[in-house]
Amino acid sequence: QLEEVGGGVGFADMVFVPRKASRRSLLVIELKKDASPEEAIAQIKAKKYFQPYLAREEEILLIGVAYDSADPDKRHRCVIEEVERIN
Repeated sequence: QLEEVGGGVGFADMVFVPRKASRRSLLVIELKKDASPEEAIAQIKAKKYFQPYLAREEEILLIGVAYDSADPDKRHRCVIEEVERIN
């Protein structure tokens, strides 16, 4: 069973944390119904769901996925942004 993952303020819908030996990206995912993927990304940033992972070396990708419940095909839209770190 998967649960929402705490981070920053509140909970991200999903966080995929790669194994230490992996060169994969860390993914922070927010899902939205009747909203935009941009709103999902804005929520990730506003609530800083990625904050607990900033000390890790891999890139962090923020992923907003959304769909309109009135759409009979339930097509989803997605936006992906990389967290920019200040060194």
